[in-house]
Amino acid sequence: MGIPRFYRWISERYPQINQQISDVSLLPEFDNLYLDLNGIIHQCTHPSDDEVCEELGEAHHIPAIFAYIDRIVSHIVKPKKLLFLAVDGVAPRAKLNQQRSRRFRAGKELYEKNLSLQRDDDDDNESSEAPKALFDSNCITPGTEFMYRLSSHLQYFIRKKLKEDPSWRDLTVIFSGQDVPGEGEHKIVDYVSSRRSLFHEDRYPPNVRHCMYGSDADLMLLGLMTHEPHFTLVREVVNFGGGSSRKKGKDDNSAKKIIARQTKEPEWQLVHLSLFRQYLNMELSVPVRVVPPSLSHHTHSIPYLVGWHPQVAWYDMERALDDFIFLTFLLGNDFIPHSPTLDISEDAIALLLGLYRDLLPQWGNYLTEAGVVTHPEHLEGLCQVIGSMEEAILTKRVHEERKFRDRKRYGNGYGRNGSSPVRAKVVSAHDDTEVDDGNDCQFEQDLLHALSVQEGEDDDDVVVLSGSPEFQATKWAYYGAKFGLRDTSPELLTAVKVAYVEALVWCAGYYFQGVPSWSWFYPFHYSPMLSDLTDIASIVASIHFDVGVPFLPFQQLLSTLPPTSATLVPPGYQRLMTDPTSPIASFYPISFEIDMDGKRNAWEGVNILPFIDASRLVDAIHLHCPEADLTDAERRRNRPGTAYVFKHDLGAMDTLPSTLPGVLDDIACCHSSVQVYELPPPRRNFRCTLTDGLTMPIAGFPSLYSLPLASSALSKVGVNCFGMSSKKDTL
Repeated sequence: MGIPRFYRWISERYPQINQQISDVSLLPEFDNLYLDLNGIIHQCTHPSDDEVCEELGEAHHIPAIFAYIDRIVSHIVKPKKLLFLAVDGVAPRAKLNQQRSRRFRAGKELYEKNLSLQRDDDDDNESSEAPKALFDSNCITPGTEFMYRLSSHLQYFIRKKLKEDPSWRDLTVIFSGQDVPGEGEHKIVDYVSSRRSLFHEDRYPPNVRHCMYGSDADLMLLGLMTHEPHFTLVREVVNFGGGSSRKKGKDDNSAKKIIARQTKEPEWQLVHLSLFRQYLNMELSVPVRVVPPSLSHHTHSIPYLVGWHPQVAWYDMERALDDFIFLTFLLGNDFIPHSPTLDISEDAIALLLGLYRDLLPQWGNYLTEAGVVTHPEHLEGLCQVIGSMEEAILTKRVHEERKFRDRKRYGNGYGRNGSSPVRAKVVSAHDDTEVDDGNDCQFEQDLLHALSVQEGEDDDDVVVLSGSPEFQATKWAYYGAKFGLRDTSPELLTAVKVAYVEALVWCAGYYFQGVPSWSWFYPFHYSPMLSDLTDIASIVASIHFDVGVPFLPFQQLLSTLPPTSATLVPPGYQRLMTDPTSPIASFYPISFEIDMDGKRNAWEGVNILPFIDASRLVDAIHLHCPEADLTDAERRRNRPGTAYVFKHDLGAMDTLPSTLPGVLDDIACCHSSVQVYELPPPRRNFRCTLTDGLTMPIAGFPSLYSLPLASSALSKVGVNCFGMSSKKDTL
């Protein structure tokens, strides 16, 4: 999922990064292609919008997945050397909270769709057809029967293509399935980064041309993180308009028609990270300090020249890009909620870029290095500058909310603009209509009151927050509504601040060095105000992560699935999810709140679900679902596996049996070999630099510097990226 609205904002600001393509387009040549397969699996088994459709079975799903992969590999990208196929395995605990939220919402949609179908069947008494079975998209989770079988199908497909398709025969194909721990996109960047480590041994070719498939916004950041300048993403063209297909009428909502819409000859585009790098460099570059000639040969070993006006001794584009990646964590991602006053729709990215560019010369050095927060005092300074703007940001939101309510009251309602906070409300998870805030939104009333409250009497027990007395009252309204905090709760407020800084440090380590801890997670649904992030240096100095081990697949299933998807786990585990007397019954609420927080669509809201207590969950499994009670097939599904490497081999004469008899044929003389692939070690010593011997620009890859660039400017030019004119600045 990544970062909501990030890709759209970036595309409108830097429109040249996108290139729409077709089968006849003249494309760059690529050496390596990496497929994050989970998006393809979802695309080919159920709609990517908010529809719920009937189950068509593997006889339909598996060939559709094969065709989708083959179109990308054989007809669009056409890699020359390597194909890496990655499926999501067990994720770090920090990601499980987001997965749990999405799966509970999907379970709620499935439950409500089933009720709707039952009502339709009751109304149509003359129908002799059995009720349609619905596809439960939650089966696309490591450890389910569906995903276990899919791994076998995909390995069959790889070997079939190596034998039958000449365009595959020169490829080395690596497959990391659902039984290998780790998110698919991070398995991919682990591979790229580990190969780059060979550059220290002078064996890494510097001009490798990479292409990665996937639609998550964080793939853009992961691509930047590799410091491989010849890197491109391929994805379907995004349509931000049109609304839900649920509004198109009953005849359009059969599973076959919906999936046909999803999988028919889609429009494709390349996202050129080479241009993204250059655009960011234009925005982030700062004047370099003038160094006396006698010191010029020492500049790369002197991080800060004492006695000079503070400026960076040299501008390092790669370090600046790493800092940009780190700053995006403040916008929220799959592991940490967004800051309450940083909203991409309010140009938060532009704010971060501008502040960084202004502050970097004063700092004299960079925020991070290879995923380590090396200068937490600079981070605190940045947070305090943003914090000084928070009162104005919240005041503007409240005033916009007042205007919106006035328009509604007098019959001139327009769409909501902004993200003013509203109270938590139980909302149907598939309802995408605007939520009626009404006059009784308690949190909004608290904010309106707080912004006009006068300074009260001093109280020695009251925790004093930063800002004016009025803003302090506003913040306590936020902390009270979102955390249940009172102004006499210093310990809990400190815990929130520490956990948030830990989250930033964990994310930096995860992106650049591999999983810092499999068990750590951010234990709150919301983030603190940035103005309250003080003493960051001491917090960072005290942080220590134990790497630990990932959950087993069935443990992840129990951690993420709602009770409506209990049939996806073995019977003993089902009872833990559905029996009211289960020791972990509280983990599986039937209904839950969705805090809309000023959002229009339910998918934007925050699902208020209880956090999983890992020790309670593991103890319950040991007590009620011992290993001995599992079948052999279930034990195989619950084991960590290995990755495999496949190659064309004319000497391989064995017969490959079909994994789907009646649909797929046996393959005689399969002409392919398979070996266990040893996964790369964690990227603990990854160097965030360019490799020696690079050619830039390289043939086929676009560049902003192909011709001399006289000047650049930001302007509101109404660029049309997604069927409508942008109202924001474009570079």
